[in-house]
Amino acid sequence: MGGWLDFDDVERWAAEARARDAADARLRERWLRRQAEDEAVFVGLLVDLAERGVGVLVTTSGGRHHVGRVDAVGADFAALVTTGARTTLVSLGAVAAVRVVRGPKASPAAETREGGRDRRVTVTMADVVAHAVGHRPRLQLFATSACVSGELRAVGTDVVTVETDGDTHGLAYVRLASVSELSFLDSG
Repeated sequence: MGGWLDFDDVERWAAEARARDAADARLRERWLRRQAEDEAVFVGLLVDLAERGVGVLVTTSGGRHHVGRVDAVGADFAALVTTGARTTLVSLGAVAAVRVVRGPKASPAAETREGGRDRRVTVTMADVVAHAVGHRPRLQLFATSACVSGELRAVGTDVVTVETDGDTHGLAYVRLASVSELSFLDSG
């Protein structure tokens, strides 16, 4: 066949087009994978550490250190089970560094009890605190340079109310968005 309908030319053109499309697809896939890694690596790392049940040392941007294991990773926090089985919520924005430390893994009883559940949850720190308010737990929270300890009394849209302990007994109102760490003192 001659003229404009030369099947050899069409075949070459189609092969070149398929090769370009395949190369473009590989580039797109690599770019999307890189973008996903750039956006999700840290949260993915925390979820992986939670699933493995390894010991960690979490250092916050405020310079505080928490040793334990990651129990769950929420939308904006990591839940740590620290020494004495105390639960501490650390805002993801406040996590400066995480180191794997030698130490005991989660006990087999704890793993059985938890039933291999997914360690990634969609709730926020505010959701967890609002759920806890009915139990009136004792807690300690850090918000910027403030440290407040006492009994959780109420949670509003953007405020946590704590009845404080000690010499400064009274109500303290803490802006929820400023909370970097919150430990449930009765959880252990």
